[in-house]
Amino acid sequence: MFEASAKLPPGPNAWQLLWSISQLKNKPHVAFDNLAKIYGPLFSMRLGGRLLVVASSPATAKAILKTHDRVFSGRFLPSICYAIPSTLQSYKMRSTSKECNGIFEYVNCIVADLFSTLREVESKGEARKEKVLMEMVDYVVEKEGEVVDLDDVFKTTLCNIFANVVASRNLLRYGSCGNGDMAKDLVTEIGKMMATPGLVDLFPVLRRVDFGGKEKERFCNGR
Repeated sequence: MFEASAKLPPGPNAWQLLWSISQLKNKPHVAFDNLAKIYGPLFSMRLGGRLLVVASSPATAKAILKTHDRVFSGRFLPSICYAIPSTLQSYKMRSTSKECNGIFEYVNCIVADLFSTLREVESKGEARKEKVLMEMVDYVVEKEGEVVDLDDVFKTTLCNIFANVVASRNLLRYGSCGNGDMAKDLVTEIGKMMATPGLVDLFPVLRRVDFGGKEKERFCNGR
Protein backbone atom coordinates (compact mmCIF):
# COMPACT_ATOMS: atom_id res chain seq x y z
CA MET A 1 0.00 0.00 0.00
CA PHE A 2 1.50 3.34 -1.04
CA GLU A 3 0.73 6.74 0.43
CA ALA A 4 -0.17 8.07 -3.02
CA SER A 5 -3.04 5.63 -3.38
CA ALA A 6 -4.09 5.23 0.22
CA LYS A 7 -6.11 7.50 2.47
CA LEU A 8 -3.81 7.42 5.46
CA PRO A 9 -4.18 9.45 8.64
CA PRO A 10 -1.55 12.15 9.25
CA GLY A 11 1.66 11.31 11.04
CA PRO A 12 5.32 12.14 11.53
CA ASN A 13 7.84 11.81 8.74
CA ALA A 14 11.15 9.98 9.04
CA TRP A 15 13.04 13.04 10.29
CA GLN A 16 10.48 13.76 12.98
CA LEU A 17 10.66 10.15 14.15
CA LEU A 18 14.38 10.51 14.76
CA TRP A 19 13.63 12.87 17.63
CA SER A 20 11.61 10.20 19.43
CA ILE A 21 13.63 7.13 18.40
CA SER A 22 14.92 6.55 21.95
CA GLN A 23 11.39 6.67 23.35
CA LEU A 24 10.11 4.35 20.63
CA LYS A 25 12.77 1.84 21.64
CA ASN A 26 12.51 2.07 25.44
CA LYS A 27 9.07 3.58 26.14
CA PRO A 28 6.87 3.17 23.04
CA HIS A 29 3.67 3.97 24.96
CA VAL A 30 5.10 7.36 25.95
CA ALA A 31 6.25 8.06 22.39
CA PHE A 32 2.82 7.16 20.97
CA ASP A 33 1.10 9.34 23.56
CA ASN A 34 3.29 12.31 22.62
CA LEU A 35 2.66 11.76 18.90
CA ALA A 36 -1.09 11.48 19.53
CA LYS A 37 -1.06 14.93 21.15
CA ILE A 38 0.29 16.31 17.87
CA TYR A 39 -1.48 14.21 15.20
CA GLY A 40 -4.65 13.09 16.98
CA PRO A 41 -5.92 9.72 18.23
CA LEU A 42 -5.32 8.05 14.84
CA PHE A 43 -2.01 8.58 13.07
CA SER A 44 0.30 6.73 10.71
CA MET A 45 4.06 6.31 10.64
CA ARG A 46 6.69 4.24 8.88
CA LEU A 47 9.14 2.07 10.76
CA GLY A 48 11.66 1.10 8.13
CA GLY A 49 9.65 -0.39 5.29
CA ARG A 50 6.62 -1.11 7.48
CA LEU A 51 3.55 1.10 7.54
CA LEU A 52 2.10 1.43 11.04
CA VAL A 53 -1.29 2.97 11.83
CA VAL A 54 -1.74 3.69 15.54
CA ALA A 55 -5.06 4.06 17.36
CA SER A 56 -3.96 5.72 20.59
CA SER A 57 -7.27 6.01 22.41
CA PRO A 58 -9.78 3.36 23.59
CA ALA A 59 -12.61 5.09 21.74
CA THR A 60 -10.71 5.04 18.43
CA ALA A 61 -9.66 1.41 18.85
CA LYS A 62 -13.26 0.44 19.68
CA ALA A 63 -14.58 2.23 16.59
CA ILE A 64 -12.06 0.42 14.37
CA LEU A 65 -12.65 -3.03 15.85
CA LYS A 66 -16.41 -2.59 15.66
CA THR A 67 -16.34 -2.65 11.86
CA HIS A 68 -12.99 -4.33 11.08
CA ASP A 69 -12.76 -6.94 13.82
CA ARG A 70 -12.07 -9.84 11.44
CA VAL A 71 -9.23 -8.02 9.68
CA PHE A 72 -7.56 -7.10 12.96
CA SER A 73 -8.03 -10.53 14.54
CA GLY A 74 -4.69 -11.48 12.97
CA ARG A 75 -1.45 -10.25 14.39
CA PHE A 76 2.04 -9.25 13.28
CA LEU A 77 4.57 -12.01 13.90
CA PRO A 78 8.21 -11.00 14.39
CA SER A 79 10.75 -12.88 12.31
CA ILE A 80 11.90 -14.89 15.34
CA CYS A 81 8.56 -16.76 15.29
CA TYR A 82 9.57 -18.36 12.00
CA ALA A 83 12.78 -19.60 13.61
CA ILE A 84 11.13 -21.45 16.50
CA PRO A 85 10.85 -25.13 15.50
CA SER A 86 7.39 -26.24 14.38
CA THR A 87 5.93 -22.78 14.96
CA LEU A 88 4.20 -22.32 11.62
CA GLN A 89 4.97 -25.50 9.69
CA SER A 90 3.10 -27.91 11.95
CA TYR A 91 -0.27 -28.17 13.61
CA LYS A 92 1.24 -28.03 17.09
CA MET A 93 1.33 -24.25 17.30
CA ARG A 94 -1.59 -23.12 15.17
CA SER A 95 -2.23 -20.16 17.42
CA THR A 96 0.54 -18.35 15.54
CA SER A 97 -1.73 -17.87 12.54
CA LYS A 98 -1.18 -14.42 11.03
CA GLU A 99 -4.78 -13.91 9.97
CA CYS A 100 -8.34 -14.98 10.71
CA ASN A 101 -8.40 -17.99 8.41
CA GLY A 102 -9.34 -21.64 8.78
CA ILE A 103 -6.41 -22.35 11.09
CA PHE A 104 -7.35 -19.45 13.36
CA GLU A 105 -10.94 -20.67 13.58
CA TYR A 106 -9.70 -24.20 14.27
CA VAL A 107 -7.68 -22.90 17.22
CA ASN A 108 -10.73 -21.08 18.55
CA CYS A 109 -12.69 -24.34 18.49
CA ILE A 110 -9.94 -26.13 20.42
CA VAL A 111 -9.79 -23.36 23.01
CA ALA A 112 -13.57 -23.43 23.38
CA ASP A 113 -13.47 -27.20 23.97
CA LEU A 114 -10.60 -27.03 26.44
CA PHE A 115 -12.13 -24.18 28.42
CA SER A 116 -15.79 -25.10 28.15
CA THR A 117 -15.95 -24.82 31.91
CA LEU A 118 -14.49 -21.33 31.86
CA ARG A 119 -16.97 -20.05 34.42
CA GLU A 120 -15.94 -22.77 36.80
CA VAL A 121 -12.29 -21.92 36.19
CA GLU A 122 -12.97 -18.24 36.85
CA SER A 123 -15.00 -19.02 39.97
CA LYS A 124 -11.94 -20.64 41.52
CA GLY A 125 -9.59 -17.96 40.24
CA GLU A 126 -9.46 -15.98 43.47
CA ALA A 127 -8.70 -19.10 45.51
CA ARG A 128 -5.89 -20.08 43.14
CA LYS A 129 -4.46 -16.58 43.08
CA GLU A 130 -4.60 -16.31 46.86
CA LYS A 131 -2.89 -19.69 47.21
CA VAL A 132 -0.01 -18.80 44.90
CA LEU A 133 0.42 -15.25 46.20
CA MET A 134 0.32 -16.37 49.83
CA GLU A 135 3.06 -18.89 49.07
CA MET A 136 5.10 -16.05 47.57
CA VAL A 137 4.48 -13.83 50.61
CA ASP A 138 5.34 -16.66 53.01
CA TYR A 139 8.60 -17.26 51.16
CA VAL A 140 9.57 -13.57 51.23
CA VAL A 141 8.70 -13.30 54.95
CA GLU A 142 10.73 -16.43 55.64
CA LYS A 143 13.73 -14.77 53.97
CA GLU A 144 13.51 -11.64 56.11
CA GLY A 145 16.96 -10.16 56.57
CA GLU A 146 18.38 -12.13 53.65
CA VAL A 147 18.99 -11.21 50.03
CA VAL A 148 16.05 -12.27 47.85
CA ASP A 149 16.23 -12.65 44.07
CA LEU A 150 13.01 -10.85 43.15
CA ASP A 151 13.41 -11.74 39.47
CA ASP A 152 13.37 -15.43 40.37
CA VAL A 153 10.44 -14.93 42.76
CA PHE A 154 8.33 -13.19 40.11
CA LYS A 155 9.13 -15.79 37.45
CA THR A 156 8.30 -18.64 39.82
CA THR A 157 5.04 -16.96 40.84
CA LEU A 158 4.03 -16.35 37.22
CA CYS A 159 4.79 -19.96 36.23
CA ASN A 160 2.82 -21.27 39.21
CA ILE A 161 -0.20 -19.08 38.39
CA PHE A 162 -0.38 -20.56 34.88
CA ALA A 163 0.28 -24.08 36.18
CA ASN A 164 -2.54 -23.78 38.72
CA VAL A 165 -4.98 -22.70 36.01
CA VAL A 166 -4.05 -25.65 33.79
CA ALA A 167 -3.23 -28.41 36.27
CA SER A 168 -4.25 -27.07 39.71
CA ARG A 169 -0.71 -27.53 41.02
CA ASN A 170 2.54 -25.62 41.30
CA LEU A 171 5.19 -26.05 38.65
CA LEU A 172 8.18 -24.56 40.51
CA ARG A 173 9.33 -24.15 44.10
CA TYR A 174 10.69 -20.96 45.59
CA GLY A 175 14.38 -20.83 46.34
CA SER A 176 15.22 -24.30 45.06
CA CYS A 177 18.69 -24.52 43.56
CA GLY A 178 18.44 -25.09 39.82
CA ASN A 179 14.66 -24.89 40.11
CA GLY A 180 13.57 -24.81 36.47
CA ASP A 181 16.47 -22.51 35.62
CA MET A 182 16.77 -23.78 32.06
CA ALA A 183 13.07 -23.32 31.36
CA LYS A 184 12.96 -19.86 32.94
CA ASP A 185 16.11 -18.74 31.15
CA LEU A 186 14.80 -20.02 27.83
CA VAL A 187 11.49 -18.20 28.26
CA THR A 188 13.35 -15.02 29.22
CA GLU A 189 15.73 -15.19 26.26
CA ILE A 190 13.01 -15.94 23.71
CA GLY A 191 10.83 -13.20 25.22
CA LYS A 192 13.63 -10.67 24.83
CA MET A 193 14.26 -11.74 21.24
CA MET A 194 10.57 -11.53 20.33
CA ALA A 195 10.32 -8.07 21.91
CA THR A 196 13.34 -6.80 19.99
CA PRO A 197 12.57 -6.21 16.30
CA GLY A 198 15.16 -7.48 13.89
CA LEU A 199 16.31 -5.84 10.69
CA VAL A 200 14.01 -8.03 8.61
CA ASP A 201 11.01 -6.95 10.72
CA LEU A 202 11.57 -3.38 9.55
CA PHE A 203 12.78 -4.21 6.04
CA PRO A 204 11.17 -7.49 4.84
CA VAL A 205 13.11 -7.33 1.56
CA LEU A 206 16.27 -8.19 3.54
CA ARG A 207 14.92 -11.53 4.77
CA ARG A 208 17.53 -13.53 2.83
CA VAL A 209 20.46 -11.56 4.23
CA ASP A 210 19.26 -11.03 7.80
CA PHE A 211 22.31 -12.37 9.64
CA GLY A 212 20.87 -11.46 13.03
CA GLY A 213 17.75 -13.49 12.25
CA LYS A 214 19.87 -16.48 11.26
CA GLU A 215 21.72 -16.27 14.57
CA LYS A 216 18.37 -16.27 16.40
CA GLU A 217 17.22 -19.24 14.34
CA ARG A 218 20.34 -21.23 15.24
CA PHE A 219 19.81 -20.34 18.90
CA CYS A 220 16.16 -21.48 18.90
CA ASN A 221 16.89 -24.73 17.08
CA GLY A 222 19.84 -25.41 19.37
CA ARG A 223 17.77 -24.87 22.49
